Amino acid sequence: MNVLAATESIKEKLGPKVTADLFDLFDSMIQKSRQEIVKEQVHEHEKIELRFERKLSEVEARLLKEIAAIKNELKLDIADLRSELKSEIETSHSKLKSEIEALRVEFKSDNDRIRIEAEKNKADLIKWMFLFWIGTVITILGGLFGFLKLFLNQ
Repeated sequence: MNVLAATESIKEKLGPKVTADLFDLFDSMIQKSRQEIVKEQVHEHEKIELRFERKLSEVEARLLKEIAAIKNELKLDIADLRSELKSEIETSHSKLKSEIEALRVEFKSDNDRIRIEAEKNKADLIKWMFLFWIGTVITILGGLFGFLKLFLNQ
């Protein structure tokens, strides 16, 4: 059925004034329904927004707790690493000290050995020097006696 035809038939049966009042009533009811729907939607939107904010706050609080726990865990890990590093440094330091001391002992023994060899070489050198000096003195004296004998015999 056509809306215009239905409107005409209602006007004929009810009259124009009643039909206009009836349509005004329908319009006001539709307008009121729309307003109520909008109010319900706004109200529902506010509920959803509140739930969202509450959930967001819960998630934020949970994240802050997790971040704090991780932060504490990291602090403990850093403290453990520091103590491990400190003990390793102390161990390395003591090893280096012992190695340096071993090198000092080795250096001292090498130095003493070299000193003994130098003294031995020095004694051998002095012995050979005396032998060469004696040989040289004898040669010079022999040459001098030979020279004197040659000049004195003349």
